[in-house]
Amino acid sequence: MYHNITSRYNVYFNGKESLNEGSIELVKGAKDNFAKVLPVFNFGTKQEAQQLNPQMDRAIQKASIAIQKHSMPFEEPKR
Repeated sequence: MYHNITSRYNVYFNGKESLNEGSIELVKGAKDNFAKVLPVFNFGTKQEAQQLNPQMDRAIQKASIAIQKHSMPFEEPKR
């Protein structure tokens, strides 16, 4: 129970917030070109998306911390 609570409300929350910050920055940086058909989901170009690697890397790091610190060890079945 303890590991579920700490993982969910500490590490998971921080990683999710970093992911949300990166997504918001990507949407804010997208420019509309009214000379072409506008996309439904405008997330910018590949270069703009690559600028958000630090936020996305932080989200991945937080998820891996949750897995490393709070996962339950399981024994392999004996053969």
